[in-house]
This record gives sequence, C-alpha cells and structure tokens, in this order.
Amino acid sequence: MSARIALDFDILTTQASKVDQVGDDIGLAAQAVRSMNLGGGAFGVLCSFLVPPAQLVTTVAGTMIADCESLLHRTGTQLRKAAADAQERE
Repeated sequence: MSARIALDFDILTTQASKVDQVGDDIGLAAQAVRSMNLGGGAFGVLCSFLVPPAQLVTTVAGTMIADCESLLHRTGTQLRKAAADAQERE
C-alpha cells in the first residue's frame, strides 16, 4: 500500500499571506507597547514605586511580542519557499 501526498501550492501561498498578516497585527501590538510611557505620571505620586517593576515587565512583554512578530514573518517566508521548492520539483 503506498500513500500519495498532494500539495495545493496556491493554498500554501495563501496561508503564508495569512501568517504574514497575523505577524503584521502583532507588530501593531509591539508598536503600542513601545509607545507606552509609564514614567510620565501614569501611577501618580503615591504609587510611583510601581514604575520600575512595571517598566521591566513592559520591556520583557514588548520583546516577547516583537519576537512573535519576527517568528510569524519567518514562518510565512518559509511557507512560500517550501511551496516554491515543492512546485519546482513536481
């Protein structure tokens, strides 16, 4: 018994575009995190001691979001390459 794998290259390319779009959406979230200014009085005088830990958490979260954006864009590129390679060999 032999199995046959069939690839639809248009679907792979379309999926790569969708993955890129999700990466773009996550990029908007990363921009929003980078634009935050917690030190500008967001916590007021009484809670100003919260600024340093909040800035640390915000920096870490922003880095993780940017890493996700990068990962999704790399995944979209790799999907396109995989589709092109498979189509070339077919």
